[in-house]
Amino acid sequence: MYLIISKIKQIYLPAKYIILTKYKQWNKMKTFLIILLVALIVYYILKYLGRFLLLRMFRNLENKMNDANSNYDNNKEGDVTIQNKQTKNHKTKDVGEYVDFEEVEN
Repeated sequence: MYLIISKIKQIYLPAKYIILTKYKQWNKMKTFLIILLVALIVYYILKYLGRFLLLRMFRNLENKMNDANSNYDNNKEGDVTIQNKQTKNHKTKDVGEYVDFEEVEN
């Protein structure tokens, strides 16, 4: 009986370890494939989303440049225009008289 059990263990245990090592290798491969798949998905999302956002940003910039250019073209040659920025009226507070500092030596 002991001989039969030992033979079963000799056959069963190595097979068990081979299956476990193959399972661990499969887990590592599966993890690698998942990471690779996620990286590809993120790449393509950023690729198409970036293209859309850059196109929109450049159109916005183009519209701003056209608006600025149209304001510039309205002036005839030889006309002089002066554009002053409006300044805010600052009220000065009377904080007192200025006293000059003098050092006192001991």
